[in-house]
Amino acid sequence: MFVEKLRTTFFSIVIDETTDVTVESQLAVMVHYWDSAEFKLMVYVLDFVMCKEATTDGLSVSVLGLLDNLHIPSDNFIGFSADTCNVIVMFEVNHSVSTILKERISAIVVVKCSCHSCHLVANYASKALPDQLETTLLYINL
Repeated sequence: MFVEKLRTTFFSIVIDETTDVTVESQLAVMVHYWDSAEFKLMVYVLDFVMCKEATTDGLSVSVLGLLDNLHIPSDNFIGFSADTCNVIVMFEVNHSVSTILKERISAIVVVKCSCHSCHLVANYASKALPDQLETTLLYINL
C-alpha cells in the first residue's frame, strides 16, 4: 500500500478544503512522491478528512493529525501546496497553514498552487476580451 511507502519516502501534500451542504468542512489531502522502483511520479488521495473547523489551526491540525494517525514521519513531508482562494488561511505571512507547517517542519517547501494561479491569470485576462468573442466560441462548440 502507498501509505507504507510514505513512511520511507519523501513526499509532498496538496490540500483543498470545501464545506458541504451540511456545513461540514472537508479536507481533501493528496500526496505526490517519486517511486524509484516504478520510475514515475505517484499521485494518490491520501484521505478526505472531516475538519472541526476550516480555520488555520483546524486545517493544520487535520493535516498533521492525519500523518500522525497513519504513522507517517513528518520528516518525510517535504512539500506543501494549496490553492489561494483563502490566502489568509493558507498563506498569510504571520499565522497560516503554511507558516504552521514551516514551524513544525523546517525543511518543507511551500508553493501556491500553480493551476489555481494560472486559472486566476486566465480569468483576469479574459475580461479584456469582447463579450461577443465568448458568445461566438460558445456557438462554435455546439
